[in-house]
Amino acid sequence: FTWVGNERLVYLLTRDNLYASGLFAVARDNLADSMPVNQFDAVQVLGSPRARPDSLFVWVRREARNSGRPGPLVEVNLKRRFRAGFDVDYTLPRDNLHEPDVDEVIGWLRDHEGEIRYAIGHRQGLVGLHRREASGKWTALKLDPNVDRPLAVDPTDPQALLVAHVAPDGACELVRYRTTDDTRGPVIYRDAKYDFSNARVITAPDTEGGIVGLTYAQQAPATFWLRDEEAALQASVDRALPPNRVNLVVGRSRDGRRVLVHSSSDRHPGSIYLFDFSTGKIRQ
Repeated sequence: FTWVGNERLVYLLTRDNLYASGLFAVARDNLADSMPVNQFDAVQVLGSPRARPDSLFVWVRREARNSGRPGPLVEVNLKRRFRAGFDVDYTLPRDNLHEPDVDEVIGWLRDHEGEIRYAIGHRQGLVGLHRREASGKWTALKLDPNVDRPLAVDPTDPQALLVAHVAPDGACELVRYRTTDDTRGPVIYRDAKYDFSNARVITAPDTEGGIVGLTYAQQAPATFWLRDEEAALQASVDRALPPNRVNLVVGRSRDGRRVLVHSSSDRHPGSIYLFDFSTGKIRQ
């Protein structure tokens, strides 16, 4: 499930008689009355733009009415009523976003405001990165995905990417890649042994943004913090929970004082805890 603003959620629900995961929307104070948004296509929810809290970016990975071929990226207005899918034959005309000129898009990147900013796609067997301009047009970039693997848009500069760079010695380095002039900044974080090209980037909850950590798997999943206060936060969480657990921060309040922690191990499927740093209390 995904929050859309503060009052609404969307969720995917798999049913036995359908090949796709149905997408539904529901108000948080009326969970019994859900609205189907798309019930036949195989879709992936990307999230909402902050400027349009009633909108949702939905990527149609496979389109039911097109023999399962890749579908479009759609911005859906959740104030509308839907019957089955986004196609005009089903319901109201869909809100397609312009897409780059590639054979198939294989990934999207959103900026700190939640807007679609970059697309990763392949054309004639080559994978490339494209930047979406303010006009809606796409610009092909020089970034080589074999050397620089995009993780996220820089929260403080949408013209830059945080990439996992493969160093000449084989180490994996976190650097900023400026898409306007094809340059890399200094190394922010380095792992000489493990690849973190699929890491989850954690940004600060304050208005300054900024990257504060990476979550990825070494021998076990772990979060590697880039600021002392965040590392101290993790130490407090680890002390408060049973030993030999993997404790991952999976959400936090806007003021940063409360966090959700998923605590699991090879013998425990995992529990969710709420940790309040202003009081030092934790509860399941």
